[in-house]
Amino acid sequence: MGYSRFSAILLTFLMTQVSLHFGSAGADVVVYDWRLTPVWAAFDGVFVDTLGVNDKPGNEAVIDIEFGQEIEVRVTNELSEATCLHWHGMKQLGTQEMDGVSGFTQCFIEPNNTAVYRFTPDKSGTFWWHSHHKAQYAYATANARAIEYGKHIEVVIVNDMNEQHPFHLHSHIPWVIGSGQASIEDIQTNNLPPSKLEGPMLRDVYTVPPCNTDDTNSCLNVGYLILRFTADNPGVWMMHCHIDWHMNIGMAMVFVEGEDVLQQGGPGVFSTSLLSVCKGKE
Repeated sequence: MGYSRFSAILLTFLMTQVSLHFGSAGADVVVYDWRLTPVWAAFDGVFVDTLGVNDKPGNEAVIDIEFGQEIEVRVTNELSEATCLHWHGMKQLGTQEMDGVSGFTQCFIEPNNTAVYRFTPDKSGTFWWHSHHKAQYAYATANARAIEYGKHIEVVIVNDMNEQHPFHLHSHIPWVIGSGQASIEDIQTNNLPPSKLEGPMLRDVYTVPPCNTDDTNSCLNVGYLILRFTADNPGVWMMHCHIDWHMNIGMAMVFVEGEDVLQQGGPGVFSTSLLSVCKGKE
């Protein structure tokens, strides 16, 4: 059984604004050396083969820095299959190759190869990191959408199932300006309650409500969620349901943001530490 099916283990990524002690850190750059290794662990009480760091369960690999410091994580893949790491909630402005989605923003890290992630977090708080390889985007590459750089974008997600879905857009934290249940016709004609434009919530992950149902559990109306964000971060960003098996069946899409800006920059703007894992994959 491949390790990628365990690739979304919740892990903590801390950034604080107090003085901390680091085992391997400079004044402005905090360095971590990670070997991704198979580990026999029981996160929920049942032992399984899972992905670990330096021969320990992955939840013990905590990044703990002061706000404003730069992070460097040297990742060596000692698993039996390819992998990559995604840093949840980080905008990666100007460093899209550090977003950590193989096949989108980087080449995957082959077994016995090393990649170096280096970026400066844009916000303080508690976040998480996880593998973002293989199962997460089985069909998503067919769903690309071009977004013009600098535009204000509104996205309406419609849910015609009687279950909610947690959605996430890489490298953007949009405003949630509306949600509820309505008919498809009302959504298409914008016949909805007024959007919340005063003090809307900024969310990294946002829940799309389920449809409401009749006595037979059939949908009467669909659930909907309305997001807005500014296209200020050129890159190829994934938007997906954050339930692994939902991504695996294609509940995902790709935003190609500022394609002309990306074409002008070319691959020369990417870090050589990540381009090095692309050898032989041109």
